[in-house]
Amino acid sequence: MAKRIKWIDFARGLALVLIMFSHASASEMNAWLSFCALPAFFIISGFLLNLDKWGKSGAFFPFVAKLAKRLLMPFYVAEFLFYPLWLIVTSLPLPIYPVLNPTLSAGDAFCGIFLGVGSNLPLPPLWFLPCLFAAEVIFLALYKILGERRKIFFAAIILCSMLGIALSEHGALPLNLDLALASQMFLLAGNLIARRNLVDRLNIFAFIILVDAIALAVSLNDPIDMNRRLFGQYVIPAFLACLAETLLLFKFSQLVTTAGGLLAKPIIFCGKQSLFVLTVHVPIIVFLYQMIHLLTGLLWTEIIKLPEIFVPTVLFTLSLSLWLAKRFGKQPVFKYFCV
Repeated sequence: MAKRIKWIDFARGLALVLIMFSHASASEMNAWLSFCALPAFFIISGFLLNLDKWGKSGAFFPFVAKLAKRLLMPFYVAEFLFYPLWLIVTSLPLPIYPVLNPTLSAGDAFCGIFLGVGSNLPLPPLWFLPCLFAAEVIFLALYKILGERRKIFFAAIILCSMLGIALSEHGALPLNLDLALASQMFLLAGNLIARRNLVDRLNIFAFIILVDAIALAVSLNDPIDMNRRLFGQYVIPAFLACLAETLLLFKFSQLVTTAGGLLAKPIIFCGKQSLFVLTVHVPIIVFLYQMIHLLTGLLWTEIIKLPEIFVPTVLFTLSLSLWLAKRFGKQPVFKYFCV
C-alpha cells in the first residue's frame, strides 16, 4: 500500500469541509469556494495517480477493477441503502431542504441511481464518485495510448475538456461522462503539480500572482457548480482560478501539517475518511435543519443565511461523522466507506 501523504489528506479534508459549508449555507463566500472545493478533489486525484505504475501494459484493467471497487461499490451501496429513507423523508409534510431533490419522483430517483446522474439521485453529492471513476479511466486510457507523444496527449486532454463542457450544455450523460471529460484538465494539472514539484517551489512571488489570478477570475465569473453544469462565463479564467486556489490550498496544507498543532489531526482524519463524510453529511445536516425548523419555525431559506446556525451545524456534522467513522469503521457496510 502506498504511503499516505499527510498534507494531501489535510487538503482533501479541508476541501470537504468547504463543500459541507457550501451545502449547508448561502454565504457570499460560496462564490470563492466554488473555484477550489470540488475541483481540488479532481486535482488531488491527478496528483496521486501513478501513471508509471498503471500506464504499463497489462495494468489498465486491474486499475479499472480497483477503481470500481473503491468508487462505484460505495456509490451503489450508499444510494440503494438511502433510497427507502429518501422516500420517507420526501413524503413528509415538511419543507425539505432542496439538496435532497424533494420534487424528484420515486421512479426517476431509482433509475437515477443506475445512471449516476446527480440531479436524479437520492444522495446528490455522490454524483462525484461515478464521475471520478469515469474521469480517471479516461485519463489513464489517453495516457496509455498517447503518453509517449506528450504534445498530442496534452492536446487530447484539452479537447476532451472542451468536448465535456460542450456536451454538458445539452444535459447529463450516464456516469456523468460529460463532467468526466470536462475534468480532464484538472487531472492533468494535478499530475503536473506532482511531477514538477510545484507545491514545494511555490514562493511569495508566485503567491501574489495566484491571488491576483483568483481575484480576476472571481470578478469575471459566476460561481462554478459542476453538478449543475455551470462552468462560469469565461472557462479559461475559471480554470486558472480553480488551479490557483487549489495550489494555495496545497501550500497551506503543507505548511500546517509540517507545523503540526491541534487543527491538523482532525482535518487529516477527515481527509482519510472523506468518502464516509461525503456520504453522510447531507442526511445529518437535513435532519438537524428539520429539528431546528420544528423547534424555531425557521424555514431552510432563513437557516442557511444565519452563520450562528449553519456554522455550528456543519461543525457538529463533521464531528459526528468522524466519530462514527472511528467507532464503526470496521463494521459491515461501514467498511465500504471508511479507511
